[in-house]
This record gives sequence, C-alpha cells and structure tokens, in this order.
Amino acid sequence: LLIKPVQRICKYPLLFQSLLKAIMPYVNEQLEKCADMEALEALVIELEAALETVDKIAKSVNEKVGEQESLERMMEIYAELGGEQAVPDLVSPHRRFKDKYEVLIRRAPFD
Repeated sequence: LLIKPVQRICKYPLLFQSLLKAIMPYVNEQLEKCADMEALEALVIELEAALETVDKIAKSVNEKVGEQESLERMMEIYAELGGEQAVPDLVSPHRRFKDKYEVLIRRAPFD
C-alpha cells in the first residue's frame, strides 16, 4: 500500500501528538530531578508549536482536496447535462457543488 504525499501531511499531526505524549513522562521526571528546565520547556514549546503548524497545514490541505473533489464532481455533472451548449452559465467561480439529486418530472394532470 503506497501513501500519497498529500496523505502523509495528514499523518504529521498524529506523529507530533504521539511524540508529545511519549516524552511528557520523561520531561516531568527530569524536571523533578532539577535537570535543565529551560531546555526541556523549550523542547516542549517547540513540539507544541510544530504540532499546531502541521495541524493547520493538514486542515488546509483537507479543505483544498475537498474543494478540488467538489469541482471535479460539478464538471462531471456539467458534462452529463450537455455542457456549455445545454446549460451555458452553470459553471461559475462563485458556485459550489453541494449534492446531486435525481428528479422525476411528471406531466399534468397529476394522477
């Protein structure tokens, strides 16, 4: 199973969360022994900042992937409907795909 580069980005927040969780017992133990507190606190602060940064990046990537999938789906439907000739102003930068529904149209009189 190969992981695409975009999929790896979404795994980094989990990596940093696991790393922070794993080192905290060690950090607390060293602080009790009066180890170099400033260095340990700086390490934790840097890891927390890295976690926050990769989390923001992963969320941004997820949003962009969702937008791209939505655009692709809209273009598929646009093609199904006949494209520019059938529905000339359907595709526009301000429009977003929400969902697809099948509609049954009945002719009058309704029975």
